[in-house]
Amino acid sequence: MEERLRDEDPEPRELSGWGDAIMLQPYYSGQTEQDLSALFGADFAAAVVQVEPGVWSGPIRSGYGLHLVKVLRRQDARIPA
Repeated sequence: MEERLRDEDPEPRELSGWGDAIMLQPYYSGQTEQDLSALFGADFAAAVVQVEPGVWSGPIRSGYGLHLVKVLRRQDARIPA
């Protein structure tokens, strides 16, 4: 699966049908580390924020099993004006 992801590099919307079906979305956008922690657990969230953007990484374990992830864009936290 990892090799297929790296070779084909699908867009997130093309991922339905890949892997095992679970009651979660195939992709998430605009999630903070806290958001990911609430959904998948603190260890998963901590690992995802370390992933290099633009490449498939993993497997990363959550309470749902193992995941291959691709961070498309990372935005650093900031203090609002």
